[in-house]
Amino acid sequence: MFESKLWKEINEVVSKRKTLEIIDFDDDSVLIEGVFELSDSAGVFDAFDTTIKVSSSFPWKYPRVFETSGRVIRDAHHHCMPEGFACLSSWPVWLAANDNLSFEAVINGPIADWFLSQSIFERKGEWIYGELEHGIYGQLQAMGDLLKIEAPIDIKNKLELLGFSLKINSGLVVFLEGQKGHIKCFCESGSRYRDCHREHIKKLKSDITFSRRKFLMDHAVWLSKQVNKLP
Repeated sequence: MFESKLWKEINEVVSKRKTLEIIDFDDDSVLIEGVFELSDSAGVFDAFDTTIKVSSSFPWKYPRVFETSGRVIRDAHHHCMPEGFACLSSWPVWLAANDNLSFEAVINGPIADWFLSQSIFERKGEWIYGELEHGIYGQLQAMGDLLKIEAPIDIKNKLELLGFSLKINSGLVVFLEGQKGHIKCFCESGSRYRDCHREHIKKLKSDITFSRRKFLMDHAVWLSKQVNKLP
C-alpha cells in the first residue's frame, strides 16, 4: 500500500511536469502517462511519449518506464529489458551510490538520463554514458565498479564470470560484516585486506546505509544463481 509521503511526492513531481499526468492508481502502483520533455537553458529540445509505472515498493523496486510511440526499439542494445521497459541502471548499485532516493531524484536522474541517451543515440549513433554489458553481465560489472574489483576481459566466459561473481559476493560479505586487516583481501590480489581494499570499503560503509548494503548483497546472491544457470 502507498505511504502518504510517497503518494504526495509523486503528485508534486508530476504536477511540476505539465506534460505528464497520473491516469490511474491503486494500492500497489501509480500509472503516469504523457510526454517526457528534455530541456536545457534554451528550452525543450526533445520529447518522448511515455508511460511510467511506480510501485508502492519504490525505491526498492524501480519504476517501469516505457517509451510508447515506437521511437525506441525495445531490445537490449537500446537499453530495454525483455519486457520492454527501460533499463535505467543496475538499480541496486544506483541505490547504494546515491543518498537521495526520492522520486524526484529518480525522474530527474536515471529516467531523464535514459531519455537523453536515447535522444542523442538517435541523432549521433553513440551512447553518451558508455555501455556496460547487457543483462547479468552488466549488473555484475556495475557491482565490480562499486567495489573496485576489475571485471574479467572475457566476462561472458562462464568460469571467468563465476570467479568474478564470487569475488563480488566475498566483497559484499566484508562490506556487511567486516574483516580483520591481516587476512588476505577478498579481491584475490594476494595483499592483506588492510593494504588493499580496506580504506575503500570503509568509505563505502560511511556513505551507504546498512539496508542498502543488504539490498546489494541480496541482489548479488540472486545474480550468482543466474550465473550458475548459464550454459
